[in-house]
Order: sequence, then structure tokens, then C-alpha cells
Amino acid sequence: MEYFYSYGFHSSIKCETYQKLCAGLRLNPIELSYDNGGDFQTNLTRLCNQLTTYINERKISSFGFIGNSLGAFYLSQLTFLANDSKDSIPLPKKLIMFNPVVTPLTQLRKYADKIQINTTTSESFAFPLCSLESYKEARLPSAQLTQNTECFVCLGINDELIDINDTQRYWHNYARIITFEGGHKVKDFAPFREII
Repeated sequence: MEYFYSYGFHSSIKCETYQKLCAGLRLNPIELSYDNGGDFQTNLTRLCNQLTTYINERKISSFGFIGNSLGAFYLSQLTFLANDSKDSIPLPKKLIMFNPVVTPLTQLRKYADKIQINTTTSESFAFPLCSLESYKEARLPSAQLTQNTECFVCLGINDELIDINDTQRYWHNYARIITFEGGHKVKDFAPFREII
């Protein structure tokens, strides 16, 4: 099975977390990118286009998603979209999320209208209030999700950025929740190899 990966809010492709994930899980997922400070719907469309291009060009029949933080949120949104649309984009077999953002409208508010730094590239990016407000369009999971996609939520019990209790409440009906010692940044992905 092929895997696709997406990164967190302050990262980009080839980030440190991606490299640790590849080493720990012994995988090389295809990276999907979004504009860190961009509009939700524009980013979702961009990710959808990248996904369908890869699937069609490489004739991928079975795939899964692995996401971290905001990247996990976006991959969950792609999964919800695929689950709702049935035809336009295929469903992943697995959705594996590490410390996922679940309510970006509230969780990203502290970054709105402030210049942010991409920790992978050291470049700055803007996150305007209109981009934050665009997350009002986010979808919610449905009961049908678990019939079609195997979902895992991996939560660091000392996450300093995300309230894991909120995440557990959000996902408890739809995903297997795995907690681990650690914070928002996952130091070692090897213990999660069994869920791949």
C-alpha cells in the first residue's frame, strides 16, 4: 500500500518530522503540500489535485494517509470529502494522525494576523485573519467513515500545543486512539510501525 503524508502548520515538505517518520516507520510516503498561511478551501483543493494526480499517474489502487498536526487535519478533511463524494476522489484504506488539529478555527487563532516562521525553511509566512476564518468551512466526520477507512489517532500525553482531551472527544467514535509519552513533536515513530 502506498502512503501520503502532510506536515504541520509551521513546517513544509522534507521537514524533520517527515524524516523521523520515514526512519521509524520504514516508509517513504509521498508528500502532499499546502500553503501554511493559505485559505482552507484553496488548500483542500490543492491537496485533492495533488492526490488525484499521483494516484492517476502512478496507478495507485490502495493507499493510506499519515499526517501530523495541521497536516493530519487536512488529510482527515480529504478523507471526509472522499467519503461524502464517493466518485471524485478515492477513499484511503487508512488514516493515521499524529497529534492532529481538530478545530483549527480555535486552535490556530493565536497565530492569526501575525508573521509566522516555517521551521523547515526558516522563511516567514503570513497567516491573515481571513485564512483563519476560512476554516469555518471544515467538515465533520460521519459514522460512515469507520466503515470505509481504518482510522488511528496517536496523541502525545504531554502535547504542549493541542488539548488531547478535545482531540479524544472529537475522534472517540471514529478512530482507535493511541496515547504515548511525549509532546507535540514525535521523537520516534518506530513504536507505531504495527499500525501501518
